[in-house]
Amino acid sequence: MPKGRPGGNPDLEKHQFSTDREEPCTAKLTLRVPPSQYEKLKQLPKWQEKVREAIASLLEKQQQQLEQGQLNSSATENETAAKPARAAKNRGQTPTNGTGERT
Repeated sequence: MPKGRPGGNPDLEKHQFSTDREEPCTAKLTLRVPPSQYEKLKQLPKWQEKVREAIASLLEKQQQQLEQGQLNSSATENETAAKPARAAKNRGQTPTNGTGERT
């Protein structure tokens, strides 16, 4: 047996979600953060909007660096080399230099 009003809600458009943004936020992003950071983040007023702004700012800064030619291969190599060490540190392990030797 169908639920709801037969024929649907004639005033549905009045009750639908709308946005005043240039581009609606329909894509989802999932990431893992430490529980302590998550709790602090949730205490901020309008925290979701602040996270969106931080991501937009990061992307804009990255684009400006690319346009100005400031992002060169050596900077990218340094960031790539640092990632395994940070990941190991976050897991409580001793970082290595990629050859198995400790750093």
